[in-house]
Amino acid sequence: MSALLLCYFEVGRYLQIVAGGHSVACGGFGSFRHFVVLPKASTYDILGQAQIESPPSSQRARIRLLNEVKQAVTILAEGGVVSVPTDTLYGLAASAYNEQAVERIYRIKRRPAITALPVLLADPLDILQLTDSVPDLVWRLTESFSPGPLTMVLRRGRGVPDFVSAGQDTIGVRVPDHWIPRTIIRDLGEPITGT
Repeated sequence: MSALLLCYFEVGRYLQIVAGGHSVACGGFGSFRHFVVLPKASTYDILGQAQIESPPSSQRARIRLLNEVKQAVTILAEGGVVSVPTDTLYGLAASAYNEQAVERIYRIKRRPAITALPVLLADPLDILQLTDSVPDLVWRLTESFSPGPLTMVLRRGRGVPDFVSAGQDTIGVRVPDHWIPRTIIRDLGEPITGT
């Protein structure tokens, strides 16, 4: 079975859940398992399994999963929201530079707009996209702990939109130790949220 959870069903105005062969916990909405495939109209998509740390070994499964990664990139590029596995858990992802998509994350999670969102990067060097100066300590920490579950709070650079940092002058950044979100970020060409 593909790691993309294949089915959609609507939960309210802004949220559609994708669920499939694996049991998936989804916040206050409970756990979903084995739904039928419905037509795609997704603003929310669950991609991958947190346990998949590398592409599947079978050629067919690998091609299918890579196609699903491409689909997630398309959804993000169009302002959608996807749920991706990270090295710790699934996170809701949107393009960090798309205000409407980020606002959708806040609505889905019912998160106060005064709470900044963490930003996921494909590579530690991508930190330079989000901050104007990087202390030496940050580079030492990334050498030891990145990619991995370390989120670093850095002074926000001039190019980082207020809506991601909730207007604060800092931003949380992380390079997840999981190939799916890093591939999505590389293919999208910009950071994503991971909350």
